[in-house]
Amino acid sequence: MFSKLWFLGLVIKTWVRHPSYFNFLSGTLKKGDSKPPRPNKQVPRLYNFSMSPYGERVRLVLKAKNIEHEIINVHLGNKPDWLTTLNPAGQIPVLEWDRDDKIICESNVICEFLDNDYPNTGPPLGATDPYQREKDREFATGVDEYMETFHVVLHTKDSPTKHWQTIQTELKKLDKFIANRRDNKKFLSGDVSPGLIDYMVWPIVGRLIATIDVTSGGVSAENYLPKELPAIHDYRRHMLGDSVVRDVSPTLDQLVAFIRIVIAYNKL
Repeated sequence: MFSKLWFLGLVIKTWVRHPSYFNFLSGTLKKGDSKPPRPNKQVPRLYNFSMSPYGERVRLVLKAKNIEHEIINVHLGNKPDWLTTLNPAGQIPVLEWDRDDKIICESNVICEFLDNDYPNTGPPLGATDPYQREKDREFATGVDEYMETFHVVLHTKDSPTKHWQTIQTELKKLDKFIANRRDNKKFLSGDVSPGLIDYMVWPIVGRLIATIDVTSGGVSAENYLPKELPAIHDYRRHMLGDSVVRDVSPTLDQLVAFIRIVIAYNKL
């Protein structure tokens, strides 16, 4: 049984070694905090949690499109009351834009909106062919289903290593799924640069990779990927070469530390 003292020890040890891993806690608004007024209504505002894969999707698109924006991070474990007035489900991301404070929810909807509504700030990211757009949506939905495995690990009450076999099975399925879609190209969208589909899928893939270090009992993702998951390994290599991903996405070490802290907290 994990004690609060043990958890505090884990947090302090991680803080001393890697203080930057706790940036996801800084500046988050929680219950009792007021909703800040928008200083410039010509600039869209994103309500976000810094370690959310769904918020990361939107931030990747905002960066790739060179869209000026504001980010308000909220505490998902102690949500401010006004979050449910923006999204009745109390979930992030939420985009607030225009002078009338219009609201858009759901990461996939927000990303497509930004790509379409800001055509002059950066290159178009989504497919121009309607059929391909639908196939991209289907593929992104298929990858989203693998997040269930991630959530099982994140909220486990058992030792994370009990989920290692499941993680391996699901990652090998995902490896084939990605290999079939990429067809030996650098990205899901082709060979030139990441597209909308890549920025939708990458945050999910990155988190599933991080579960290897957490559940394997000693096997590192860096060693496991090239041998067992060649398609994911090659895709990751190309995505990490993208300046947008390097600027926005958390590192593997940061994701592993975050997952371990959440697992430990959920055991209390």
